[in-house]
Amino acid sequence: MMTSREIRAAGRKARPMGARAAVAVSLAWMLVVGCQTPPHHRQRDEAEKNLNRFRGQAKFRIAQQAVQRWQVDEAESALREAVTLAPDEPLYYRSLASCLLEKGEIAAAAAACDKAETLGDQSAALAYVRGMIAQRGGRDDDALGQYQLAMERDGNNADYIVAVVESLVAADRVDDAWALLDERILALDLNPKLLLQRAHLAVLLGRNEQAANDFAAVGDLIDTTPWHREQYGRALMRSGRHADAARVLEPIVQSSNAAEITEQVVSSSAVNGYVTCVMRAGDLPTAESKLRAHLDRIADDADGWRLLCEIRLRRGDYPGALAAARSGSGVAPMRPDWTLVQAYVDWRRGDAARAVEVLNALLARHPRQVEAMCLLGDIQSGRGDAAAGKWYESALQIDPKSEWARARIGNGSESDSPPSG
Repeated sequence: MMTSREIRAAGRKARPMGARAAVAVSLAWMLVVGCQTPPHHRQRDEAEKNLNRFRGQAKFRIAQQAVQRWQVDEAESALREAVTLAPDEPLYYRSLASCLLEKGEIAAAAAACDKAETLGDQSAALAYVRGMIAQRGGRDDDALGQYQLAMERDGNNADYIVAVVESLVAADRVDDAWALLDERILALDLNPKLLLQRAHLAVLLGRNEQAANDFAAVGDLIDTTPWHREQYGRALMRSGRHADAARVLEPIVQSSNAAEITEQVVSSSAVNGYVTCVMRAGDLPTAESKLRAHLDRIADDADGWRLLCEIRLRRGDYPGALAAARSGSGVAPMRPDWTLVQAYVDWRRGDAARAVEVLNALLARHPRQVEAMCLLGDIQSGRGDAAAGKWYESALQIDPKSEWARARIGNGSESDSPPSG
C-alpha cells in the first residue's frame, strides 16, 4: 500500500505540462527537425539548378552563333536569358558586356563587367573588354592600362599585344610599340598577327623593306582585308620593287566583282598603285585600260584622273590628257594638277611662253608647288638656259624625295614626259 508521500509524488508526475513548457519543447523539436530540408527537396533543387545551368549553356551557344552572324540583338537576348538561368556564371556577364559595347551601350557594358568581376572573374579577357570600353569612352590612358593588364595575365595572346601596341602608337609612344612587337614576335615564334601589326607600323614609319618582309611572312592573313594587300604593295612600291608590287596588288584589281571591295578609298588607292606600277614598267596601254575601268566605277577618284593624265602625257595623247584634266577638275577643282597638265601640253605643243605664264600664276597661288618648279626647270632647260637648275634645287629644298627633281639633277636634261611625283 502506497504511502501519502508516494501518492503525492505520483500525482506530480501525472500532472500535465504548463503551456510555456509545451511551447519550449515544440520549438526545440522544430530547431532539430523541422528546419532541415528533406532529402527529396534538396535533390529536386539541385536538379533544377543543373537543368538551368544546361539551359544557360545552350543560350550561350546560341549567342555565340548569333555573334558570328553579326546578329547583335539576337545575341544580347540569348545572353540575358543565360544570366537569368545561371546568375552565378561570370562568363555570361562578360560576354554580355562585349555585346552591349558593340551596340554602343557603354554604361551597361561597364556594369556587366562589374558583375562579372564580383562573381570572381579576374581573367585577361575581362581586362581586354574593359579596355575596349575605356577606349570607346575616350579614356585612352585607362584603355592602355587595361590592355596592359590583359597582356600581363596572358602574354601569349596576340590580340591583347596588338591592342597595347595600337594604344602606344596612339599615345605617340612609337618606339615603345616597336620594341614590344620585336620582343613578342621573337617570344611567340614569329606570330603572324604580330608580324602583320609590325608590317603596318613599318609602313607608317617609312621602313618599307621591313614592312615588305613582314607582309610576305604573314601567310593567308594578307587576304583577310584588301587593306593588308594594299599596304604590302605600297611598301614594295616605295622600295622601288614595282614588278613585285604589281603582282601583290593585282588580285584586288582583278577581282571578279569589284563591288566586293567595300572600302572605296582602299580600293581606289590599290587600283591606282597597281596602275602606277604597270605604267612605270612601260605597259601604258594596260595601265590606261585598267584605270579607265576603275574610273567608270568610281568617277569621283581625283587621284585616278590625275594618274590618267600622266599616262596619256607619257603616250603623247595631249587631247586625251586635257580631257582627263577636265574630268578631274570637276571632281576636285582646287587641285593644281589640272593646271600643270595644261601648262605641259602648251609647252609640248610649242607654246612655251604660255606654259611659263600659266606656271608662274600657279606658283603665285601655291608657292611650294614642287611639280610646277620642276616643269619650269624642264622648259628652261629645253631652251638651253643654265638657270634651269635652280628650279630643281628649290624643289628639292621643299621635297628632298622629289623623283622628278632628283632625276633632272642627275642627268641634267629634260625628258619627253615628267616623272611621277
